[in-house]
Amino acid sequence: ELRCGAAGLAGRLAQMIRLRTLAAFLAVAVLFLIANRGAYKGYFSADDLNNLVWTSFLDLRGWLEGMVTPWFSESNFRPVGHGIYALFGRLWGLAIQPFVWLIHLVHLANVALLWLFLRRMGAGQRGATLAALLFAFHMACFDAYWKPMFLFDVLVCLFCLLTLLLYQGRRWWAGLLTLWIAYKCKEIAVALPAFLMAYEYWV
Repeated sequence: ELRCGAAGLAGRLAQMIRLRTLAAFLAVAVLFLIANRGAYKGYFSADDLNNLVWTSFLDLRGWLEGMVTPWFSESNFRPVGHGIYALFGRLWGLAIQPFVWLIHLVHLANVALLWLFLRRMGAGQRGATLAALLFAFHMACFDAYWKPMFLFDVLVCLFCLLTLLLYQGRRWWAGLLTLWIAYKCKEIAVALPAFLMAYEYWV
């Protein structure tokens, strides 16, 4: 009976911790959206407008070819981000708000994934939370969650973090898929295998 009571208490405690963590993340998300509400009143840069114009001619075949080829594109075609430009441009035209909503949601997802990765790496809850908060509000990331052109950067961060978490969980094939998508978001993802080698060496 004592063991059952202890197990029940531990289960309730774990549930309380999960609920507290979720509530804290929701509070951070609300504060983030309030602090960055001015981004919704901005407008596209010249690069954004360039992407909106030329991706209006992008067809499904060209997008699929860009997704499956392993070669770097001479025209700097990044199919994941450019596909979003094509889709959003056709749905909402020159409205910037859908783009800002997307980069904000992806950035907040990255904050949560970073917290989870650090916890799995052995960081305490307080340390992981402080690191995630620093990442969420750091001025070095300011452009990334104010300007649609940085969609490529927040997306590559998302899929790199997913790859790291899948690698930690030994889900190799799913990790290869997310690594490929990260590479198709932005070319900097080619550095991720080197990071995984360092991870294996030190951890």
